[in-house]
Amino acid sequence: MREIDLEKWLATIPHIVALLPLPFINILLVQLYRMMFGQYHFVDHHARENINFQISIQLYIIILFVIGFVIDKVMDIIPTNMITTPLALLDITSGIIIVAFLIVISISYLGIMVAAIIAALRKKYFKFPLTIRFVKS
Repeated sequence: MREIDLEKWLATIPHIVALLPLPFINILLVQLYRMMFGQYHFVDHHARENINFQISIQLYIIILFVIGFVIDKVMDIIPTNMITTPLALLDITSGIIIVAFLIVISISYLGIMVAAIIAALRKKYFKFPLTIRFVKS
């Protein structure tokens, strides 16, 4: 197999692994993969971007859960005779908004991963949107 074709396929694998429903294990697998095939700059770029994106998504999801937990605990602290309609609506609305964000994040994650796979197969460098760059070159 030609060097360019090999590099292209090697760069695709981290994105396919990221589609498995194992959030923290995916990051570890992609990092191990990066260590094995990091001598190819193109593969290293895609693996590094993938790791950064996965960590960012996990961080965003954790933040959403913390916000939901805090709102729930604040509502539990307030005595039931003091809860007014606006406060009850805040509790319900915040839950609906958090679930909606989780759905949007999940669908976006899938779409962005597919775009990254296509970019790798076309031998193009890909930068994930809304990504915090934890792992640098």
